[in-house]
Amino acid sequence: MNKITNLQLTPLDRKPQLVQHFVSLEGEGGTIGRSALYIRTGECSLRCNFCDTAYSVEGKGEHDIVDMTSDKYVDLLRKTYSRLQRKNITNLSITGGEPLLNINHIKDLILKTKEAFPNIDQIIFETNGTMLSERDNCFLLVEQIGCLHPKINFMLSISPKLSGVISYSKIKTDEEILDIYKNVLNNYKCVLDAHFDIQLKFVHSDELAKWNETLIDYALEMATPLHKNQILIMPFTPSDPLGRDAKAWEDSKDSAAQYAMANFFRYSPRVHVDRKLD
Repeated sequence: MNKITNLQLTPLDRKPQLVQHFVSLEGEGGTIGRSALYIRTGECSLRCNFCDTAYSVEGKGEHDIVDMTSDKYVDLLRKTYSRLQRKNITNLSITGGEPLLNINHIKDLILKTKEAFPNIDQIIFETNGTMLSERDNCFLLVEQIGCLHPKINFMLSISPKLSGVISYSKIKTDEEILDIYKNVLNNYKCVLDAHFDIQLKFVHSDELAKWNETLIDYALEMATPLHKNQILIMPFTPSDPLGRDAKAWEDSKDSAAQYAMANFFRYSPRVHVDRKLD
């Protein structure tokens, strides 16, 4: 895998590329348990050494559809999913890679998806959030979804990546990364708050807590702070949670739940891991 030399904060010129799609239950976060269509786009602004969908970073996937605003994409969804699924599924999760690299084409992507799933009324962007550190990207995102709001409820589900060594190919210090996410939160309050719900999802471990708590403290102490219910604490998932690492997985869930309870945050399980969902 090629290493990036700079943090990618500029939207891609090309149309969004489909890497993967599937129907499952929302396994974590504020919409947990809802049936959802997942669409995974290619390429990412980061290079995390723990990434569990590394194939999407380079745009490698199951399909040769390189334009998710095309009729070919709609035909694939219609052929893959039953009429019953397409009628009853109302939740869409756009993930990656980094889906907000495709800001220029988000509206067309959503409209094409709704041709196959016409009753979608909740859309979640699963994002690392870094694209939103640039205010121009925030205005562009509002412009893209303006004609769809308020008929569709939009949520930014941000999983902050706060360690330069882990996620940024050592090109950013932890202090610089924290500043990036401070910009993200400020831009959310100034530009996006009226159009998007937000949740910050933090994977908890003793090692990660020192990074997480710095950003959590900032989010709760802003001039217009986030609410504690918008801070979600999730367990750290070991390599083989239902096999050789089962005990570590149970301990991780207990630790995250206790931490959330002690600090009055929301605890989010990872149902898709426990139930072997996609």
